[in-house]
Amino acid sequence: KRKLQLSQEKINFETQRIRLINLELMQCFDAGQNKMYNVMLQNETSAMSDELGRKRKLVDGLNSRRKQLQESIECSSKLLGLQQKKDALISKNEKLDHAVDALEIEMKTD
Repeated sequence: KRKLQLSQEKINFETQRIRLINLELMQCFDAGQNKMYNVMLQNETSAMSDELGRKRKLVDGLNSRRKQLQESIECSSKLLGLQQKKDALISKNEKLDHAVDALEIEMKTD
């Protein structure tokens, strides 16, 4: 039993030693690559942020134009309604004028 335990501990120790060696090698040889990779990622992130800003401005412009178009449509429908009311009032005024003229003629004949 002790030999098995000792063997397992040796295996664990060797595994840890190999991991430590690998870590040291990575620090020595991969540091420059990691730095270059990080710089590349930062450049890509910056480019994507710039593109996002441009697209947001484009979307804001489109939304602004859409809002102006909606407002102009609403204004034109209001304007059409007011034009119809004006026409109706003019028609009523003309009828009243004819009625007044008819009453004046009737009063003169009496």
